[in-house]
Amino acid sequence: MAKLKLRDSDLCWRCHRSKGTLSHMLYDCYLTQNLWTTIIGFVNKVLGTKFVIYLSIYLSIYLSIYLSIYLSIYLSIYLSIYLSI
Repeated sequence: MAKLKLRDSDLCWRCHRSKGTLSHMLYDCYLTQNLWTTIIGFVNKVLGTKFVIYLSIYLSIYLSIYLSIYLSIYLSIYLSIYLSI
């Protein structure tokens, strides 16, 4: 968020303790752990499975890849429209 000039500090906006990387804010932040524990518990209850908290690592990696692809496609379309005017 600091790189986008949305915040002055590069610290996590939740805990203000660690650098606010995507990985930290989605998984590593201790304030996010309760959310993931609740989500994993709900998934386990509904599906009758025994997923562990590490599922959130997979989800954060997937989200990061998805956002990278989406942004590159969006920028390509935007630039092609902008440059054709």
